[in-house]
Amino acid sequence: MHLNGLSLGGRGEELYTHEVVAPASERAHLKRALVMKPMQAAITSTSEPLRFAVVFQPQRALSCTCDLVVSRASGGRWRFPVHLEASEPDVDGTITVEARVNTAATVVFFLANPEPTPGTFTAYFTPGSPAEFAVTPGAGVMPAGAAAVLSPRRGGGGSPRAPGVNAEGSSRTGGGGGGGGGGGGEGREDGVEFIISYAPTEYGTDKHGRLVVHTEMQQWVFEVVGMSPEYHAPAGVSRVDTRLPGDVEASLRAARDKPKRNVVRENLRPINKAKGK
Repeated sequence: MHLNGLSLGGRGEELYTHEVVAPASERAHLKRALVMKPMQAAITSTSEPLRFAVVFQPQRALSCTCDLVVSRASGGRWRFPVHLEASEPDVDGTITVEARVNTAATVVFFLANPEPTPGTFTAYFTPGSPAEFAVTPGAGVMPAGAAAVLSPRRGGGGSPRAPGVNAEGSSRTGGGGGGGGGGGGEGREDGVEFIISYAPTEYGTDKHGRLVVHTEMQQWVFEVVGMSPEYHAPAGVSRVDTRLPGDVEASLRAARDKPKRNVVRENLRPINKAKGK
């Protein structure tokens, strides 16, 4: 970074300090996610730029502009805008819910806070997700924890999760459930309990939605798939005997195979004409 207008005033070296001024909404996050370390301790030349080693390790998606403020010990301040952008992460897991049309099904999983201090969270489906999906609670407080866990209550597939590791949930069908939003979020040893509900209103292809859970420091994204249960045709037993008895079937077969008479031709014979007179 070039310090425009810098004058050393005959001195060969000037000490300087720096600080990062971030928006209030991202200050706590960037305090841990952004590190700017100077590669020199003093200003030695008016033409030589200052160099910083920058490490940016965001824990969630963001887009903001902060300022790097350089201050010279003998006087003078320079402000450099730094734009930071972190794109949406890869999905952390896939959760499948099966439900029949006009019925509701739910799946329950727990998500733990990896931070050593409690933090508020928000859970929601992205705007492009189908309206048949809902999550509860939509907001609450996530207790302090040691590791993030995606742990379905029932079924196989659940496994411990650390950031960046995929884990798959399992569905729990049944009535009830649903209703997004609302505060709360009951804390447990293994995390906050989240309930995803799926209530399809028509037949068709599988529904795909994206669930986002984020705190001030962390963000999780799950792919939610709504499916219809596989149809199995009923194996019914006939209550009516449709088979004919053997003697009746033989009589019908004999009657069917018996040569047919041509009554018109027989009546046209001369002997039959004489009998007719």
